[in-house]
Amino acid sequence: MHRVLARTLLPALILAAGSLGCTDQVTEPGEESGTAYALRITPPRAAMSRGGQRMMNVRVVDKRGRPVRSAKIELTSTDESVARIERNGKVRGVGKGRTKIIAVDSTTGVTDTATIEVSDPPTYRAAPTTTAEFILGPQVPLGSQPWPWFDQMQTAGATKWHQAYMTDAAGADNYYDLGLAIYQLHARSGSAEHVRMAREVAMKSWLEMPDHSAWTANPNPFGISPRMLPFGSLVMLALEGGNELPEVTFYNENDASYSKTYALWDYLADYSRHHYRSWLGARLENDGLWAGVRDGGMLMHGIAMLAKAHPDAAVRTELTGMVAAASKDYYARLQKTDGSWLWNPGNEEDGNEHFNATQPFMLGLLLEGMIAAHQLTGDAAVGNAIVKGAEAIYRDMYDRNTVPFSLLPGKQVRGVFYIAYGDQCKPVIGVQQGCGNDFDQAGDSWQAGNKVKTIRQRNSLVVHAFGYAYKLTNDARFREWGDDIFGATYGGTSGPNSDGYVGLANSNKGKEYNQSFRSAGRYLGWRN
Repeated sequence: MHRVLARTLLPALILAAGSLGCTDQVTEPGEESGTAYALRITPPRAAMSRGGQRMMNVRVVDKRGRPVRSAKIELTSTDESVARIERNGKVRGVGKGRTKIIAVDSTTGVTDTATIEVSDPPTYRAAPTTTAEFILGPQVPLGSQPWPWFDQMQTAGATKWHQAYMTDAAGADNYYDLGLAIYQLHARSGSAEHVRMAREVAMKSWLEMPDHSAWTANPNPFGISPRMLPFGSLVMLALEGGNELPEVTFYNENDASYSKTYALWDYLADYSRHHYRSWLGARLENDGLWAGVRDGGMLMHGIAMLAKAHPDAAVRTELTGMVAAASKDYYARLQKTDGSWLWNPGNEEDGNEHFNATQPFMLGLLLEGMIAAHQLTGDAAVGNAIVKGAEAIYRDMYDRNTVPFSLLPGKQVRGVFYIAYGDQCKPVIGVQQGCGNDFDQAGDSWQAGNKVKTIRQRNSLVVHAFGYAYKLTNDARFREWGDDIFGATYGGTSGPNSDGYVGLANSNKGKEYNQSFRSAGRYLGWRN
């Protein structure tokens, strides 16, 4: 048997959730405060595919329920031909079958046991072309567009961040949906290696989906907010893996008797129903936007993808109705006449309390959902809102001011503001009303250049909308504006509107890679 030390976790910390499980009786050797009194390994029963990995969550508390920081946990697999413990503490599926994972506090002898069931990997089938394009957007082949740096960074970053995410390395992140970004790369390259990486990332995120934190009391019983759920890659995984994908059993950390097992299609449908009620359905008659547009917009986008892809026609009809109502009766209705959406972002990174303001990068996420809604329903009011929104972003929220001359002579900022409109965004310079792009802390050209890259990174979430607005209207302004923004963000030293600077697509943070490639490639398809 292979034995590895695993770190002790605070009671509320979930390292790996979404596995299946059943807990054996927990031993209780003593009641002294500060010594291990109870140990629990969760999930108590876990399903995984051969070759996959997952982390087990171990909680050790004393008699008063406080974490025991001195506990030394050892994990053991009773059958290493089925699953073994890696040096990083993760369980790796080795062969088809069932084994037990035993967690022991070596200082007190407190134990608990989980069951691991390993199955063969699913047989994947390519998603239907029209459905895949709805989810991934129109993608142009690698090497066929005029900004080569975009292709280079998309390809190199996919390998780097796939490996980092699969090994939980520093900088790895699934925020903005790494799997979706790599699926889009595959749509451009046709590479079997790229689709393998996308599927592995999506499968890992499914098997490690957070547990239900409190089914009855918590407003988010699914344990993950819309902005964090990798909706796009999960829908692609469900399309390609179908019924062969492992089911996942979810638990409630506040109710040991609760468990619920889901197939992926059913999980996504129930997730959509629950969150639609709280984020969108209950807000349709609001006089203003509730909690901004990020989570609601990303949720609407996810529901639209599911409405296009779900195998059950009745579910597709149900979800399409949700998207139609949210896009027209809520978001299109609350759009201002100048094309903006305004809310109260609160106390943001510039230290100011903002009212009647907007955040352009969040509008980009909303417009992803609006575009998906328009593709799904064809509603003219939604299409008009998309066009007005893109125009407002370039007119009022895209900073074309010159960087202070002493720092970067002749360079323009060319990035969307962090905050636009609002009482604190003054003084207004020209027609633009924004803030969050100041260079007060940039003391030399190197610092100023990094500031430019950070600002331009926000462009990555909005540029797709200019492509779709061009597709809808055939108005050359949208292609001209989109090329300006794309060149500023992905041009570097070559391609239209390049000036030697870019965004953060090549940074050391996985989040920046995901953000850079979750939607920008659609612009290239729609501008053609």
